[in-house]
Amino acid sequence: MSSYKGRNMMSKWHLKELIGRAESVSGENISYRDICEATGISPNTITQMATGKAKRVDLSTVDRLLDFLGSKAGETLTLDDLLKRYPVEQR
Repeated sequence: MSSYKGRNMMSKWHLKELIGRAESVSGENISYRDICEATGISPNTITQMATGKAKRVDLSTVDRLLDFLGSKAGETLTLDDLLKRYPVEQR
């Protein structure tokens, strides 16, 4: 028998924060269009991730995004930088 008692954690994309980090280090303004053109990721996917609405994203998409933003930020970014887990508030 499973001990799973429901949803007590949620995941949240931190794309906007990573873009801001990359912008502050590189001194460049990085638009969603810039990301799309450099990575081949669709504008819809970038927008959904930035607004927190993306539910399923391919690992290859995550890798391209982390590589691009990491190169702009001058650091190696990981999934932990892009996707964070938080406790769900109990009502």
